[in-house]
Amino acid sequence: GIYQGVPVLDLDYREDSSCDTDMNVVMNDGGGFIEVQGTAEGHAFRREELDELLILASRGVDQLVAAQRLGTGAERRAGAGGSALTRQALPHRLQTADARRSLPN
Repeated sequence: GIYQGVPVLDLDYREDSSCDTDMNVVMNDGGGFIEVQGTAEGHAFRREELDELLILASRGVDQLVAAQRLGTGAERRAGAGGSALTRQALPHRLQTADARRSLPN
């Protein structure tokens, strides 16, 4: 959503209860959208803000899918065709609101 004018991934309760825009995004591991639901809570959101939120959501889902694959051993089973993901490559960026404001490319 958008909290105090800043796109944030995975709003916590405090942020969600007073956000400018609430956004729910559900994606599959292929990058396809299953659900996109946005609600203007404080002000109407602009197309540019929607695009920013969708990019942020996509990066967050990519990290979650990578973590799930690592946790289930799917990356080890993928063999040479799988990604070179390691525990060190999985940052714990989703833990704090400040870190969630902008995930790296």
